[in-house]
Amino acid sequence: MLKKIGIILLAIVLTAMTPIFSVSAAESISVQSFNGNTAVKSNTISPNFRLVNTGTTPLLLSTVKLKYYFTNDGSQSNNFSCDYSTIGSQNVTGTFGAMNGTNTDRYLEVGFKSGAGTLDPGTGIEIKSRIWKSDWTDFQQTNDYSFHTAAAYTDFSSITGYIGGVLVWGLEPTGTVSPTPTITLTPSPTITPTPTISPTPTVSPTLTPTLTPIPTVTATPTVTPSPDSNVLFIGRFDTSDPAGPKFSWGTTTIKAAFSGTGIQVNLKSSGDNWFEVIIDGKVKAPINVTAKSTSPITLASGLTSGTHTVELVKRTEAWVGDVQFLGFTVTDGSLLAAPSPSLRRIEFIGDSITCGYGNEGTSQYESFTTKNENAYQAYGAITARLLEADPVTVSWSGKGVIRNYGGDTTDLMPSLYSRILAYDSALQWNPSQWIPQVVVINLCTNDYSIGTPDRTAFTAAYSNLVAKVRTQYPDAHIYCAMGPMLSGDSQSSARDYISGVVNQKNTAGDTKVHYIEFPVQEWANGYGEDWHPSLVTHQLMANQLAARIRVDLGW
Repeated sequence: MLKKIGIILLAIVLTAMTPIFSVSAAESISVQSFNGNTAVKSNTISPNFRLVNTGTTPLLLSTVKLKYYFTNDGSQSNNFSCDYSTIGSQNVTGTFGAMNGTNTDRYLEVGFKSGAGTLDPGTGIEIKSRIWKSDWTDFQQTNDYSFHTAAAYTDFSSITGYIGGVLVWGLEPTGTVSPTPTITLTPSPTITPTPTISPTPTVSPTLTPTLTPIPTVTATPTVTPSPDSNVLFIGRFDTSDPAGPKFSWGTTTIKAAFSGTGIQVNLKSSGDNWFEVIIDGKVKAPINVTAKSTSPITLASGLTSGTHTVELVKRTEAWVGDVQFLGFTVTDGSLLAAPSPSLRRIEFIGDSITCGYGNEGTSQYESFTTKNENAYQAYGAITARLLEADPVTVSWSGKGVIRNYGGDTTDLMPSLYSRILAYDSALQWNPSQWIPQVVVINLCTNDYSIGTPDRTAFTAAYSNLVAKVRTQYPDAHIYCAMGPMLSGDSQSSARDYISGVVNQKNTAGDTKVHYIEFPVQEWANGYGEDWHPSLVTHQLMANQLAARIRVDLGW
């Protein structure tokens, strides 16, 4: 009898030790959404969520989960990024699972860390996120259960919400969860983190160039006999393929002079790349070159017969994909001698700010698009034009010195810096091929995406990068910059770390290492996509940097 009583008591104790979560009548939520990218086919899904506490008591966000259901259209793994949240991107998590259901074989589960705190009754939070595959192939969004083409946040039952694991919002797709769900990292390092921002300002006009329409004229084309004949290449190129050089980094430039009435270009792209087109010194409409684009692509036609110049500048950053130049086609004429390079050279090493991420966007609430990334209008390229210098840019969104955005440590910028092509670690750049008088290092924003990095680790890695640059370019002026997206304690810490490295170099006798700090971006100057610097801010940065270089180098 005593043994039986003991067993009963043990069962009661074990039951008491087992956590049981129930949702009270006072706890309820609604989920509103819309997709930032509504293209039928896209390599990125951009679900935006607004979670509202419709209950009567404060809601502990760490107990809440949201699920977005989609078809992966392939077996690739998935990546997640929280680009912006009113509670801080660092407090939002994302994992993926497999599920067999209506218009569903994967789902994204959005959760919240303890730092997210509580959500008061009647209030809401916003989450702007992105999903992409490991190989950046397209999704067919129209067959996704949770795809929502609304223009703004509206209640949507095809996204489900849970409190303590209990379904309290929406309708799950019919089906079962796979016993071995596919999980990937969160968040993924593709962009520079966003600062805490106040309400939306009135955005100042941006510096988008006036686009001149290009008429279409039928004429007799003449194909250039060789892709690199009479052409000036500025940037890092892989010349191993005799068909034409390959390149990947933003601001990579191809220039030529020609006699004729029009010109076309032959390009082969592995991704959704965009190019700035400059004819006779005037910026024309940009061209979009994807893996499905056909060549030749018309750059200008109907020109007055005579001598003209053409300039192609890669607007999109390295991760978007490599491009191969396969030659120009001149109408009613031929190429002339290649333009001369500038005697002034500047190299830029950076992250999304240097890439020009989203700088042609019109709102900080817009998600990233390749169309609105313009390295030609980023501070680096503008600085070079102000100083009549040639720029080379080695930058990649989300990359850091010791950790990338979200804490990932794969392919940090110091290791990517030596590559000719961004995705090919075997092809290493020979720095003796192009020696700049100025090098600008604008890195650290992503290192602060999950808090203050360790001083010893960061300063050692940053110092090593400066030392590498110095070894390559013994006479160059090196500018160690802090970008405009950090503020508060992060800004103070980054200033201390970077200026400390500069002071150490100066004390050791290297007086050509300088510190420069760009002011925090202001509301009055507007924002680009995902809170990135606007065209106005990039122009201000360029003005500041160019003025400093003029003083130091006498340019």
